[in-house]
Amino acid sequence: MNSITADKIAAGAIAATGLAADAIDGKTIKGATTATVTGGILRTGPSGRRVLLAPTDPVDNSPAPSALLYSGADAEKQPARLTAEARAAPDGSVPMTRLTGPQLTADATQTPQALARLRQPRHRLPGPRQLLPERAR
Repeated sequence: MNSITADKIAAGAIAATGLAADAIDGKTIKGATTATVTGGILRTGPSGRRVLLAPTDPVDNSPAPSALLYSGADAEKQPARLTAEARAAPDGSVPMTRLTGPQLTADATQTPQALARLRQPRHRLPGPRQLLPERAR
């Protein structure tokens, strides 16, 4: 394997089909028409207001792809979450999208997160989708 060590490399000086790095600092990452990040999490910042995109939900380890939305509030214990998945049902899969609000206290029984679910009401039937409130637990 070839290697290069340098403090600075001029913009546009390297053309490669792959690049391995511990850190990349820059202003823009461009793809031809679609940029793909594989095998990891994309985070817009280390703290404060930020978005985290993950192939699985890092909050509850569910296999649903997730967007975590951090408000940056000091009281925030869990970020807002947007997930999408197809849940198993007796007659097939049911598509579902969930959006939760941020949780501001450590005790979820005292102040539960707001939750909205958008799912197909009955599998394989045409018609409108419903916004269903989460049942009390």
